[in-house]
Amino acid sequence: MEGQKNPKFEIAFTDECFTEEGTSFRYLRLTLGDFEEDMIADLTTWSPEDYEKQWFNELRQMVTSQTRGALIIRMHDPGVPFRIDIWPMWKEDNQIFFQNKLLFMLKPAKHFDPARVSDHIGNRQPHLKDGDPSEWIVPVAAVRAFINERATTDVPKP
Repeated sequence: MEGQKNPKFEIAFTDECFTEEGTSFRYLRLTLGDFEEDMIADLTTWSPEDYEKQWFNELRQMVTSQTRGALIIRMHDPGVPFRIDIWPMWKEDNQIFFQNKLLFMLKPAKHFDPARVSDHIGNRQPHLKDGDPSEWIVPVAAVRAFINERATTDVPKP
C-alpha cells in the first residue's frame, strides 16, 4: 500500500492539452501521498469544469458522510457503449483508500447519472501483498485540507 508517508492529496488539471482525430483532451494529475499519476481527460462530453464539479462533490461527500465514491477521470458519451476511467474511494475510519478501475457500460446508458457513480462501486477489495488491486491510502484530513485550500478559488460548488 502506498501513500502513508506523505499525507498529501491533490487532483488538478495541468495546462497541457491536445486534439487527436477531432477529440480534445487535457492532462490532469492525481497525487496520493508520494504517488503521482498523470492522466488524460476526454473533453468530448465533459468540460474541465464538469470534471472538477464531480471531483469536489464526491470529495466533499467522502469527508462528511459518504463511505464510498469515485473520481471520474475520463467520461464518454453514456448514450453509446463506453467505459469510464474512475478512481474508486472507500472511507474507513480516518483514511480513504483509492484504487484505479475501468467502469464498463457495454450497453448504452440513457440514464447514467455521474452523481450516482458510487452505485456502480462494490465493496473494497483489499490490496494483496503481491497482487491486485493496487491501492493508495490518504488520511481524510489531507482530503479535507485540499478541499478547504481550494474553497477560496473558483472551484465549482454543488
